[in-house]
Formats: sequence, C-alpha cells, structure tokens
Amino acid sequence: MNLRYRSVRDILYARNPVLMFLILFLSFHFPSFAQRDFAPGYIIKPNHDTVKGLIKSVPDADLSASVSFKTDMTGEWIQYGLSDLLGFGFENEIFRSIQFLNTSKGNIKDTVFARELVSGGYNLFTYANNNGRLFFLLQKDTTINLLYNDFVSSTNDLEQTGNYLNFLNFISISCDKLKNEYQRVAYNEKSISDFVQKTNNCISAGSSLRYYKNQKTVVTPIIFVGGLPVSSQRHLFTANLLARLTFPRVNNHISLNIGLNYTSMNYMTSYNQSLNPPYRYFTHQQIESIPLTVQVNFTHSRIQPYVYAGFSAYYSNLVNLANAFYVQANEKGSGVSGVAGLGIEARIIAGLFIRAEWKYDVIVQYPAIGLSYHF
Repeated sequence: MNLRYRSVRDILYARNPVLMFLILFLSFHFPSFAQRDFAPGYIIKPNHDTVKGLIKSVPDADLSASVSFKTDMTGEWIQYGLSDLLGFGFENEIFRSIQFLNTSKGNIKDTVFARELVSGGYNLFTYANNNGRLFFLLQKDTTINLLYNDFVSSTNDLEQTGNYLNFLNFISISCDKLKNEYQRVAYNEKSISDFVQKTNNCISAGSSLRYYKNQKTVVTPIIFVGGLPVSSQRHLFTANLLARLTFPRVNNHISLNIGLNYTSMNYMTSYNQSLNPPYRYFTHQQIESIPLTVQVNFTHSRIQPYVYAGFSAYYSNLVNLANAFYVQANEKGSGVSGVAGLGIEARIIAGLFIRAEWKYDVIVQYPAIGLSYHF
C-alpha cells in the first residue's frame, strides 16, 4: 500500500508540538496522572462506631450488597456485608443499610445498602440489583416504599407495571405548584431527586438537602514491553504506552484505552508459487501506531483475561529481506487500521504483571510475552 504518510508519520514521531507535550507529560508525570480505584471513606459499625479508611470503588450494583474497606494503604481489604454495618460513605456519598418490603419480589423482606439522594420530609435512596435494574426507596418517618419502573422481559412482554409515578403524585398532591408535574418525571436519579426535593421544599419550607453523585474517571497509565523469539529469522518485539480510562462506579470491567505502540516483526512472506522451486523470503516490518480501543477484563483477580477492539492511526515501514527481481518492493505508508486482540495478565506484585497477548494491528502479529506495569 503506497500512501501519502507525511502527516501521520509526523504525528507518530511527535513533531506536532501539542502531542509532543502530551507524550512528555505522560512519560514524566504518570504517578500524578493516575487515579486509584479506591477513595477515602468510612464505615459505621452496628455499635455506631465510625472507622475511617479506604473504600474500594466498584459498580453500584456491587455496593448494594457489600463493601470492601481497609484502614490504611498497607492494610488488607475486608469485605463487609449487609449484616455487618449500619452504613458507609465516601466521596460525599452516604450508603445506609435499609430493610424494606420488596414489592417487586412479591412482598418479601429485603435489605440493601442504598445510596442517599435527598433528605428532608421525604428521604430518597437508590440502589441497583445484580442485573443492573435501578430502584428507589422513598422514606417518610418509619415507612419505606419501593419505587420501580415498568419491567419488560427480553421478549418485550410487560412483566411488571411501574409504581413510581403513583407515589410521586401521592407525596406532592398537597402542593399546588407541583400539580400534575409528576407526570413529566423521568425514571432516573436526577429527575426523581429533583422532584422529591421540590416536594420537600414545598411542604417543609426549604429544609431539604440534595446529595450529588460524583462519578470519577479512573486513569491508569500502563507500560508494556514484550516479544517472541520464534527463531533467528522470525521474531517480534513490541512496546506500548497507554492510558486506561475506567468508570468503576458504572462498570469496572470495561475500559477505554488510548496510547502509543511500537512493533518490530520479522516474518516469512508468502512465497511465489509460480517459481520452481518455490521461492521464500523474509520480511521486516516496523509499525508505529496510536490505537484507540475498548477493552473488557473478565476478572479483576490475580489472573485477568481480556479482549479488546478498536482502530489505530499508523505508520508502517516494510522491508523485504531478499534481493531478486521477483521480490515485492519495499513499502512505506500510513493510514487507519482496525485493531483487535486478546490476552491474559497475571499479577506478580502490586502493579507488576506478566502478560501474554495476541493481536491484529495492521497485520496479524506473533503472540507477545512480556511484562506490564500499571501505575
């Protein structure tokens, strides 16, 4: 592929001053750029003692059943269940252990860690179940009601009719300025929180408080160096530097990756079958690319398998290691390529992993084995 490559090549060699600054910033400021997957917080024990420490950031659906806590950076994570705590909090968010009648399950008693959204005449909480379905809890004095939306099955059948509009109408019926406004409330945190707060302010002269959820993006810089010496003539060396962006409170298994990649690979080019005997030769190809991918990590344990896919802007320099009239010409070019890969990482110590990875980026590359470090 003979393409014009000057602009992409210039970018990849950091001749663009903005990108040059970004590369230098990533290279020298990784530790300050990264954000950890935990935050300062506290737990409230059954005897009402409050213990300060660190709370592990996980999706809200996981926080509804348990929380991982340690008192300091060197401590071990301890998982607390619903019967172990009265509640916990971090990043200006408060979670309380609440027991209520779960009318979505046939009037059974249930207990969850629910996040507080509004306090006042009516208190509003929210939680998500294991399937990611969102619920709200509306509390007035000692009465707690579960609010939910219509539930539609995978076959588009209505299995459960929502009740949240009926409850919102009931609590606001005495407030004339909110008349019929409940009909315009959408089933999401902001819309329901806004309405409950307006209702509280209407019936209790502005004494309501609102708790805002602060969803932080966790940025993890990662360096990987690896290769595969198949033989003296077939080998691979690769290195990459990327930033992994995750939203732990939404889904800590999915991330967005962007970075810089270098690959040097020797491989056998398909021989010319028209010759007798067939002529084989080797090719050396260097690829510099800027990949943007979406990655799924199946686990977050010591062993972490993963897959990813996306695209990259690349510059390629291909040199055929032979000298004959039937050898294809050397080739330089740039463009955009699809990217896909799969791999597995095994943690050695905190931050340091052994990685095995196989990917396609411009070409199908040999599997690479090496070390990665997560800052």
